[in-house]
Amino acid sequence: MPGAPPAPDRLARAALAAAVVSVGLQCIGPIFVRKAGFSGLVFAFHRMWIAAVVYLAVSKARDAWPSWHALRVSAPGGIWFAFNVATFFVAVHHTTIANATVIGALQPVTLLLLSSRLFGEHVRRADLALTVLAIA
Repeated sequence: MPGAPPAPDRLARAALAAAVVSVGLQCIGPIFVRKAGFSGLVFAFHRMWIAAVVYLAVSKARDAWPSWHALRVSAPGGIWFAFNVATFFVAVHHTTIANATVIGALQPVTLLLLSSRLFGEHVRRADLALTVLAIA
């Protein structure tokens, strides 16, 4: 039936496929950054503008443009994300890819510790145990 939303099974399969592709690209991405011959900042700049073009194309295809309010509210997070990407790409050139990846992977641990203080989140023992398991 045209115009009907996709079935939940189809959405779940598409989401899983997107997650697998994303993780795969995140695994090989640092290697490309190291071997590309560009500085980390140049690589981050190109990643950001290409992503912006892709998101604009998706927005146009879906005819779902973000409002100016949504853009203003999300701008600080976008700036911090760009800073994160840039510093990671610079780090890949100054240390091993493994070190840069492990340091980046520790970010959720920092957020776990800060969320309890900043947002009043209750951190359960299971959360801490899973965090330790993830680091291991």
